[in-house]
Amino acid sequence: MSFIQIVELTTTRPAEVEALTEKWVAQTERRRSVARAALVADRDRPDTYIQIV
Repeated sequence: MSFIQIVELTTTRPAEVEALTEKWVAQTERRRSVARAALVADRDRPDTYIQIV
């Protein structure tokens, strides 16, 4: 069974969100079940992002 998590966030610093995600990926290597994730911008709402995990 698959599980998908969708996180909506508002930020003016998306690069920092990506950096935190990369840090988490490095720290949880071989211990996490997440296969992939994507951070995408909402084109209709400025500074709003969706992270699909």
